Amino acid sequence: MLYRVLKPFKDMKDEEREYQFNDWYPRFNLKVEQKRLDELVKSGFIQEASTEEKEIFPKHTGGGWYELSNGERVQGKGEAQKKQKSLDK
Repeated sequence: MLYRVLKPFKDMKDEEREYQFNDWYPRFNLKVEQKRLDELVKSGFIQEASTEEKEIFPKHTGGGWYELSNGERVQGKGEAQKKQKSLDK
């Protein structure tokens, strides 16, 4: 689940990573316990992102290249869709 950052904060449970207003939380590949998410929501630092806000992958980056949700770049729309589908499982 993705969350939108509402107030800047330094996440002491993520090597003091700084999150700024409008960033996505958690960062890519970070596993966060539900308890931690609840703490941040209750404190007003993050809010669950609506379906419309979530990024749609693969994302076209130009020149026939696509970015996948894991940050990998792939050339060709068909190949990108195939790889993203395997990531979404």
